[in-house]
Amino acid sequence: MKKSAKPRTLNEIRQTKEYGYKPPVAKKKTKERPLAEWEKKLGKPKKQDWAYSDTKVKKPRGIEIDGHKIPDPKLHQQISFIKSGIRILGYACIPFSLFWATAFLILSEVVGIIEELV
Repeated sequence: MKKSAKPRTLNEIRQTKEYGYKPPVAKKKTKERPLAEWEKKLGKPKKQDWAYSDTKVKKPRGIEIDGHKIPDPKLHQQISFIKSGIRILGYACIPFSLFWATAFLILSEVVGIIEELV
């Protein structure tokens, strides 16, 4: 009679070797922010200490860079939409009444001047 073969384990069938093999280990990610180097050079911004806790400071509308006032973009956009609506209304009035068309177009120009002052 023929001797039956020794049953092989699954690892032997797959021919995997467990000795001498180390799976790759992922590097630990650091949570460094992109601007961290600049912040280290410049230092953290200082908090302002006020004499009284109930003191309220009004934030200026708009941003100031090198002494030049930059308009508030959101308010500028809203006023621009209002101006455009008045202008469209003025052009729509041209076939019906030149008086009202002129009045709306002049009003849109006044709103345009206000828009530039924001």
